[in-house]
Amino acid sequence: MGKPQKLFLTRSQTGRQPSFTHHINRWLSATLIATMMAVSTIVVAAELPRSSQEQEIHASHPTSIQLSQRIRRQDLWQEVQKQLPDLPLENQYVSSVTGEVSESNTLVRRMIEYHNFRKGRSPRSRFDWKLTLADYLGIHEVMVEDTYPGVSKLKANPIEGDRAVIQSMDRQQRQQLINTIVSLYDPSIPSTFFDPETPPELDPALEPVEPTLPTVEAAPTRPTPPPLAEPGAADLLRPRT
Repeated sequence: MGKPQKLFLTRSQTGRQPSFTHHINRWLSATLIATMMAVSTIVVAAELPRSSQEQEIHASHPTSIQLSQRIRRQDLWQEVQKQLPDLPLENQYVSSVTGEVSESNTLVRRMIEYHNFRKGRSPRSRFDWKLTLADYLGIHEVMVEDTYPGVSKLKANPIEGDRAVIQSMDRQQRQQLINTIVSLYDPSIPSTFFDPETPPELDPALEPVEPTLPTVEAAPTRPTPPPLAEPGAADLLRPRT
């Protein structure tokens, strides 16, 4: 038998030039390889540990998510007390379980629980916190004593004492309390954002302008008509005989 016939011919044997599709396939393959290498470099760089300088900058400028994660929900009342040291704790109530004073059961903690879980209001809404304080002031919804936070854990129901504290606060103190809580739930909003003493600066182009009305000339007054002649006045014009 003879030698098997070759099925593939070289370029010199065929004499044909590579087709346009062949060039396109080679270009796509090179582009794909370059893209995969770039992605691998980015992933490796992201996994590398940060330098001490980068870590210091990152720690000094935490993001909003990191700030919110630092404060646990059950510990948020402590941060409120830290920022408002003059706010009464109202933690003198005795625990019905241990028989000792429950120092962690404070006014702010009970108010946050009432707002979030009893009323289901948004912790980031300043308007919702106004509604909650309105409940304590007795001008909005009626607060149910049997379901108030702490009633099942303390020997005495703290609702009356808590309401008395809120009612003794002036408007500025209540507003400061709301601003502090909202800023802790949403760190992107500073606690002084809603401070009435430091209102945000407005663009002069957006300031309201009083409209100027065109001047309207008064209509000319009509002359007063002469009085009508009385009955019999025409007889006075007749010549006397």
